[in-house]
Amino acid sequence: VTLIFAIIGILFSSTVLILVFVKNVYFLFSTPELCVVICIGSILSYVASILMVLPLMSHSCTLVVWFMNLAYVLVFGSIFIRTWRIYKIFNHKIGGKLVNLPTSRLLTMMAAIVLFESAYLSVWYLVSPPVQSVIKNPEQFDLSLEICSTNENFIYISLAYKLVMILFGTFLTIRVRNIKYEKFNDFKEVGFGTYVLLFSMLLLSILAMNLNQYPDAMKLLVSIGGTVPYLITTMILFANNLLHIFGSKEPPVKGKY
Repeated sequence: VTLIFAIIGILFSSTVLILVFVKNVYFLFSTPELCVVICIGSILSYVASILMVLPLMSHSCTLVVWFMNLAYVLVFGSIFIRTWRIYKIFNHKIGGKLVNLPTSRLLTMMAAIVLFESAYLSVWYLVSPPVQSVIKNPEQFDLSLEICSTNENFIYISLAYKLVMILFGTFLTIRVRNIKYEKFNDFKEVGFGTYVLLFSMLLLSILAMNLNQYPDAMKLLVSIGGTVPYLITTMILFANNLLHIFGSKEPPVKGKY
């Protein structure tokens, strides 16, 4: 099941990625650069999920950790920055005029988030590199389960600051939910994407705490968590763009803010 969702996700994100370049005008007010980042991030997560269901080795465990964590910051980081941009524009007017936040500033913020995550993952790898380990079934010795092992404190720290990020992102989403402005016509999609990631993270965290003693269930949970939430989120985010493209409609707006 995980493999099927991952393949569907890769095909969907790859299609959107191509359309961002081929049909750029339909993505102008969704910030095309961040759309590319979201697609790349989701693909990384799908690849990590595929690696989880294949025979594990120490280097693939390292890739799973890096891809899963980078996928989250790339996808949610882009959603967060788009929401923050809207909040900043409409809540910090200068002389009664809307503040102009260029795409270059948004990409700088995105780069800072990725650099921070990469630095943390580097420390994680140096202190406690993820390795492949085998768990034998105590009742059936011919059965075993391959998992990735590492210092759990790094996992908890990573989850904690990501939870803080998404809670703050949800707060901003609630603050801008009633704004109506033609040049930012994807409020609802971005908001729903944030809620999906928040709900998924909370649900997966609760399940993980209760399934911690069952490695096979945890492995399945991680692989599903790396596919389904991202697939739902990307479909929500790009649904309006795809409807305009394949519905033979004119782009909703012309020009770029």
